[in-house]
Amino acid sequence: TELLNAARIDEAAAALANGDRSVVDVALSVGLSNVSHFYRLFRARFGLAPAAYREAQRRVFGQR
Repeated sequence: TELLNAARIDEAAAALANGDRSVVDVALSVGLSNVSHFYRLFRARFGLAPAAYREAQRRVFGQR
């Protein structure tokens, strides 16, 4: 479960950094239907909430 969740969160991070889909849509697309659980896993892996991660990635890479 831990490896699967890590892969899901990594896939979600890529989707957030490179797209405009909502956080909920991204969570659902990687197979995590409990959005609260998705937020906890994401924050544990990256130290940021999903939306904050998206914003940080865009600042670093000069996107919108």
